[in-house]
This record gives sequence, C-alpha cells and structure tokens, in this order.
Amino acid sequence: MNKAPLHRQPGYDRLGKACTTLTNTRDEAAASILIRLQNQEADFGFRDGSTNSHGGRYSYTKLLHKLQSVHDKLSAETSLKDVSLYPRCWESTNNNKIFKRKHNSSSQNNFTVASFNTLARGLSSGPNSMFPTPFVPGINFDGTYGGFTNVTCPEVVLDYELRKWRLVQVLLGGRLANAGGIDQYIKEVVHGHQREEVDLPFDIMALQEVDDYAFWHSLLVYESALPSNQAAKSITPNGIKKYQGVFEPKPFSPCINFGWYSDGVALLWHMEKFQALARPSDDTGLGSAAHHTKSWIEMGSYQGDTICEKIPIHDSARIAARNQVYILAPLQRVGTNQVVIVAATHLKAKGGYQNESIRYLQAAELKYKANQMARTLHDCGWKNVSIIILGDFNSEPNDASVQHVLQRDVNSRVMQSAYNLNDESLYTTWKERKDGTVCRTIDYIFYSSHTEQTNKEVACELIREEILAVPKKESVGELFPGFRYPSDHLLIAAKFGIESRPLKKKYDDDHETF
Repeated sequence: MNKAPLHRQPGYDRLGKACTTLTNTRDEAAASILIRLQNQEADFGFRDGSTNSHGGRYSYTKLLHKLQSVHDKLSAETSLKDVSLYPRCWESTNNNKIFKRKHNSSSQNNFTVASFNTLARGLSSGPNSMFPTPFVPGINFDGTYGGFTNVTCPEVVLDYELRKWRLVQVLLGGRLANAGGIDQYIKEVVHGHQREEVDLPFDIMALQEVDDYAFWHSLLVYESALPSNQAAKSITPNGIKKYQGVFEPKPFSPCINFGWYSDGVALLWHMEKFQALARPSDDTGLGSAAHHTKSWIEMGSYQGDTICEKIPIHDSARIAARNQVYILAPLQRVGTNQVVIVAATHLKAKGGYQNESIRYLQAAELKYKANQMARTLHDCGWKNVSIIILGDFNSEPNDASVQHVLQRDVNSRVMQSAYNLNDESLYTTWKERKDGTVCRTIDYIFYSSHTEQTNKEVACELIREEILAVPKKESVGELFPGFRYPSDHLLIAAKFGIESRPLKKKYDDDHETF
C-alpha cells in the first residue's frame, strides 16, 4: 500500500528540483524553476506597491523588518541578553591588520567569494508532529534535531522558518562586518535612523546542504544560468536579487529518508560582475558569456574513478563516492578577458579511513576536472584563467584529501588556501552533538592564479587581499547552531584582486602554465 506524502511544496520533486509532475520517487524529471515561481510569490511580498512594467521596485526595508522580527522572536525565547550574530571582521592577508572600515567589494579590480554550509533543514528538524515533512519519513527517522539535542531550545533555534532568515542575515552581515554589524544596521533602518541600502557583499557564493533551493532562488536569483531553466524575465535585477545560479542535489541524500527534500550544492554569482561562459560553436572560436544556448557549466555526482592517478581504494569506496556532488562553472569577469573557474562541492561526511579514502577520490577528481577545464579554455583562446575551489571537505588540513588539493604536480595548477591553515586559532565548525563536541577546520577556499604575460615586462595575477576572520573563541558563548548563529558551520569568505606585476627572471620555471 502506497502512503501519500504530507505537505509538499508546489512544483518541487524529492531531489529539490522543479518539476511539472510530482510522484513519490527519487528520479523525477526536472523541468523549469518557473513552476516554483508560479506557485509561490517570488519576492515574499517585499515590494513597495509601485506599478511599472516590472511589477514594482523591491523594498528591502520590508526585508530588514522581517529580519528584525525574527531577531525579536529569538530574543523573547531566551535569557541571553544579546542574540546578535557573532561579530566578524575583514582582515588583510598582506599586513595582518584589521580593517576598521566599511568593506567595499565594488572595485573594478577585485571580487569576493564565500562558502557556507547552511545546515540542511532535513538534517536538523525535530519531531514530525511539530515540523511536518513533505514526504513520509523512513523507518530510521527519529526527529531528534539531527543529533543537536544539547542545543538550547532546539524547537526554536532549529525552526527552519526562523532559521532561514538568520542565514540570509549571515550573508548580509559580511558587508557590514567592520561597520557595527548587520544587527545594528537593521535596527537603525527599522527605526528610521539609517538610509535603506541593502546589498550582498559576495560576488560568488557556494552554498552546501541546501535542501530548500526554492527559497534562495526566489530571494537572490534573477536569472537561471542554464538555458533549460529559463527564469522569469519580468523582474528587474536590483537589491540583492542580482544573481545567476545553479543547483545540484545529491542523488541519495539522507534528507530524503527523513521525509524532506534532497540537500545539495548551489553556486551563485553576481550577474553584473560575472557571466557564465558558453561552449563555442564550430565557427565562433572563443565561447561567449551572454545568452548562449550551450552552457559550459559541469555539474553532477562524483564517479570515484581513477582518472588522474592509480589510487588503491576498494570498489565499495568508489561506489560510495557517487552520492556527493560538485559544480564547475567557468565565469568571465564582465568587460575583461579574465576567467575564473569556480568549483563548489561538499565531500563525504564522517570520520574513519574508509570515508577519508572516499574524500580523497572526490578531491582528486574535482582537482583533475578543474584543471582539465582550464586546459580546454586555454586551447580555445582564453589565456587568463584562474581556479577557485569552495566547499565543505569534511577533512582537516593535514588529511589526505586536503593535502592532495594543495600538492604540486606537473599536470595541475599550484593551489593555495585563502586562510592560514597553520593558524591554531582557525576553525570553521564548532558544535556539540550527542556523540561529543567537535571544533575543526573543514571548510576551505582554495585558489590558483594563472599569470598571463600582457607585454614583455608585466603580468596579471590573482591576488588574495582579505579574508573574513572567524570569531575569536573567547567571544563564543554558545556553540553552533544557537541563538547567535544559525548553522553548525561558519561562513568563510575572501577578497581577491587582479594585480599587474613585473615579470620575474626565469618566470616560466617558477609558475605553472598550460
């Protein structure tokens, strides 16, 4: 006897992709994201009521009022005097001085990237009686908030209808990290003491454990990057709705067994700064970035193949590697010949040799694919190509998967970490579950700069300028997630610039090129 699902979101299948028909299987055909937009108001009512050809301008004062109301609800449920997000600051990677100024990512020669594991709703929800699932849970579903049973008031802190807005606030907060913080800014706008000015600080964002992509798409994405998913053209890009994006769900996410949608990886980029390259046709040579019918974006599950070297790992590990996903997107800087290949991923979870072996396979495959794409672009005429890898690796800095990415070899670029992995104060997750407390560094921003000789004396390089520093441990009063932070992972971010430098002697011996 087939059990009927409970409360499904209109227009979405179990993999979190838009579809035209809903069944109770895992492999439903995906169709246009427009289905979702037609069934739910895309802007959550954040319009100012004006009438024009685009249906009215976005009023982000209303968005900030929403964030303030969530803040107030959280405050009412705890004895904590302050439920503001933990303070963050932008830190120079050149002279190690803290910039006590408003961060600005609008310069023509720089851009910011971020990676954020948002903590999937399906991996942190409570009992079905309190939080009804859209599908019938499996027999292993226990509704214990994903093991976060020691969180204070989990029924409040892990209520996704509140928590998702705090996740938005984390993204907004990066811009105001050195200007009093997002909480103070929201308060001033709501009370009329500050001019409305809302924008996200990040030009490229990789999000992991996304099992409600409809929310992020509706709030942030103006236009889908894939030709098969044409987004609504009636919305003018403005405010924070200035992104293109893609989403790739896991094929067998544990969220599905718990009655929720599959979690996966999303990659978003600011469409005024970057455009996705399209594959060149036979008669055009270089690929173009705008409105092409054939995308160059690669996304899917890892295959666990020994595509780059012989790795002595059991076949069962190779099969298990296929449940994690990646996105590879070649993004052209608007108005330049610079291309950044951005990889977004979330590798296999849990400890142990077998799981680290799987992560090693996945990291090796991702590195190989990114370098293979760079070589292909070079062959097509793109000479100024960089690589940035963003993701939750579930491995610590000295583990094999991370070391493989950083390892220099003749067939790939030299990758570096944006954060100092030797810094003992660095951490990206600090949480307490039923099996104990964990404080680790497992989220990373890796980058590689390809240098292009623009004349006989000058070259262009990708330069890391700043990082978003993690909260000092002594300032953390409660672990993650909690009233002061909505995920079990910290958002990490870096600012990069394009710099012209004099060529060094024996330049080709010191830098790898394709």
